[in-house]
Amino acid sequence: MNTSKIKVSVIILTYNHGKYVRQAIESVLDQKVSFPMEIIVADDKSTDQTRDIIGKFHEKFPDLVKPIFRDENVGTTRNICDAFLRSRGEYLIAFGGDDYWIDSKKLQIQVDWLDKHPDYIGVSHVLESRNNEGTVLRRYPSARLIGKTVSSELFLKGFYFPTPTTLFRNIFQGENAESFIHLITTSRLVEDVSLAMILLDTGKVHVLDRCMSVYRVNAGASDTNYNSMRDHIQTFQDHIEIYEANEKFFMKKYDFSRLYAEKAIKAFLNGLMNHKIGLFYSNFMKISPKARLVSIAYFPVYTSKILWRKVLALRILRPSK
Repeated sequence: MNTSKIKVSVIILTYNHGKYVRQAIESVLDQKVSFPMEIIVADDKSTDQTRDIIGKFHEKFPDLVKPIFRDENVGTTRNICDAFLRSRGEYLIAFGGDDYWIDSKKLQIQVDWLDKHPDYIGVSHVLESRNNEGTVLRRYPSARLIGKTVSSELFLKGFYFPTPTTLFRNIFQGENAESFIHLITTSRLVEDVSLAMILLDTGKVHVLDRCMSVYRVNAGASDTNYNSMRDHIQTFQDHIEIYEANEKFFMKKYDFSRLYAEKAIKAFLNGLMNHKIGLFYSNFMKISPKARLVSIAYFPVYTSKILWRKVLALRILRPSK
């Protein structure tokens, strides 16, 4: 194996992932690759056993596993951006320490694809969401994107590609790195929307028709991924800030109305069920009149999608007789 230059920097983000981080790191170590890589494990001041586990991997693989131990909790976006800036790889990929890979050829497949397609900024693939028992709940992204090239137009219509599965060219070693970091760190906890928009504005992203990663859906009181910590109204609040920052960064080049609408409808339903309509309304009035109209227009479509997903989830989770 050529060790003269790092081909891929794999970034694993951890915060109190002691129950899961071993599986995350091992799933990267299990990769069968023909190129040199580094595994940067950026821990945001965990208070459980996460750091001890990372330390043991570093002791065993000192030239491969490179820990970053924060002195203070800085939040997801600052944690990932600092790791981006420290990375040395030609290509980058980042995912959470409670997730893991399920295909030992994942990195080799993605690297080979990007090497053969220099006009693309990144390559993604299908992602499964599973609960802690390993039951498959959903697959991402939409069938409309699988095996195809993602456009900003599709993304802004709600057809997302999963950034945690995306290998992309190291744009954080270029002249625009500082401005990219500023945009991503607008939010403390959510990096995927801004990162996706940066990639799609910079180049093209392809989605491979192959499932190679798992996103763990955590439900325990001690779990610390974003979806386990924030309800839909809080998520709406977070994304208002994110979408406004992106609109400013891209100088109104893109229309985020559909994305505002999706978050608004979920927040409305959450507010209705939890007697927080007043809190929802105060946030709803912060978005543009167009985004409010789009929210009302797409309410039947989005609620139907949400209900159908819940029905599918119940069918999956229902024990067989």
